[in-house]
Amino acid sequence: MPDIRDVEATRIQDAKLHERMDADKALYYLSPYVMRDSNNDPVTGIVNLTLNIPATFAAHVHASLMGAEQQVKVSSNRADFEAREDAAKEIEDFIEAAIDAADTRLRQRGDPTIRPFATEQVDIRGRAAFRVTVRPANGKVIFDILPVDTRYFTYEMGEEGLLWAAYDTWRSPKMIKSEYPEWDINQLSFNEGAQGTGTAALLKVTDLWDMDTNKVYVGGKLIRTRENRYKRPPFAFEVVPMGSMLQDEDRISHRGESIFFLIRDLVAQANLMASVLQTLNVATVKAALTWHGPEGEQGEVPEGLGDVGTVTAASETGGAKLVPQADVNQAGQLLQSILSRTMQQGSLADTDFGGTQFPLSAVALVKLGESSGQVFLPRLGTKGLVMQQMAYMIIEQTLALGIPSIELGQRGHERTFQTSALKGDYGIQYLYTLKSPETDVALYSIAQVALQFFGIETVLSDVLKVKNPAEIRRLKRLDDAELISPNIMRYRTALALIVEEREVEAQILADEMGTSIESLMSGEFEKPLLPAPIPGNPADLAPLVDEGTKAASNKRASQMQGVAGGRERRAK
Repeated sequence: MPDIRDVEATRIQDAKLHERMDADKALYYLSPYVMRDSNNDPVTGIVNLTLNIPATFAAHVHASLMGAEQQVKVSSNRADFEAREDAAKEIEDFIEAAIDAADTRLRQRGDPTIRPFATEQVDIRGRAAFRVTVRPANGKVIFDILPVDTRYFTYEMGEEGLLWAAYDTWRSPKMIKSEYPEWDINQLSFNEGAQGTGTAALLKVTDLWDMDTNKVYVGGKLIRTRENRYKRPPFAFEVVPMGSMLQDEDRISHRGESIFFLIRDLVAQANLMASVLQTLNVATVKAALTWHGPEGEQGEVPEGLGDVGTVTAASETGGAKLVPQADVNQAGQLLQSILSRTMQQGSLADTDFGGTQFPLSAVALVKLGESSGQVFLPRLGTKGLVMQQMAYMIIEQTLALGIPSIELGQRGHERTFQTSALKGDYGIQYLYTLKSPETDVALYSIAQVALQFFGIETVLSDVLKVKNPAEIRRLKRLDDAELISPNIMRYRTALALIVEEREVEAQILADEMGTSIESLMSGEFEKPLLPAPIPGNPADLAPLVDEGTKAASNKRASQMQGVAGGRERRAK
């Protein structure tokens, strides 16, 4: 059975991974750049600049992933599941309601909510984790989903998932006492993992779960042991499939890479180049001078020599002269161009930030969109997998409570879910659609050209990359039917009006087609429907007669025939 010693040993093994995560955090937070020499000492006389490249890159990736459309999809090919009407939608609605309830709980505590936290974790840490515990409390069901910063998440995997997992947090003694009343606050321990000193210190709290127990340590000392009612560590955890799968000794530090893994060293070089150039700019404004006077080295240098806007008198035998400096402008521009190109290759192109000064072709836009997808898609996939695990845990733990129903929903929009509806053999997927209007327009343009050479299903699947080309074609044929026959559009519209119980409007359409509402609903017509009125025909505006619907229809039909006949005669 694992204890705090196992956690500490695993932390040591993960030291290289933690170093990498800390370096990524420094990039993310724009830690001030300082130029250093070969001895790691700060270089004097340098104007150090810290470019905002990594923070801007991260902000754009965060926004794009948060903007992706999320869909929860429940499906099964089991006959008993498919026979249950709206079974999938009921489960999907329950999952969303449960996560919304967890988000509300997090907001009330001032903690980050689930979706933005997961996004930042997969971007910056290269993995994401949540502790999921569904439990009864005060006659209600609490959906407690705790966001876990994976920098402080320690675990061991087995063949079927987590064998054990521990999460470190730092809290004040008062907070610890409120959550763990059994802890003796008078026996404070600052010997391990404490932040600060005295009673104001934050103490490390380690929440350790294995298959059977839940142990809590404060400052490395065990304060609570309870049975794990969930019979497995209740953590949803996934690692981004970016980095390396090689089995070298340092493999852990190269798995689950952040969005910075291709530009880490380049950011430092960009900061160095910017600092060099800015230092040269300052040196140009306040240039280094030598003073040449009759006294030589013993001469007194005039006060304020070289200050911007000053005039300094010079000796007849000498004066002030500029110290020659190498011209690095050309080399700087070349290096800047190389850095810019390589930074874009490892992150996002300027076009993703709206940085193009000229129109791009459809092919170029699609190519650029595909390159940005290499950044986004693996992280969306990981986010979807951790959300999937979370959903399974929510349903599994809810069913284990053995209660018949649960009420969920925002105030004024509560809804009662029957737990029996959650039973069954089905799969849960989290699907994300990451779209760009520019890329969509470009794909449509390419598709128009491709239709000249390929069939529509090939274009749908290979160019537009739709998931079900046959279904798209079927729906398109249904839409085309309305274009081919205006009466089909009128028929479908009339049925929709009947469903909406707008009988007057449905009756008007039935009259115009020379039939009745009853015939429309049954789909049986005694005679062909009248042709649709010609748009703009004055006869369309003729008022309805009072003698009933058939008379009205006959009148409008005769008017239409008369107009059509007049047109034929004029044509002859």
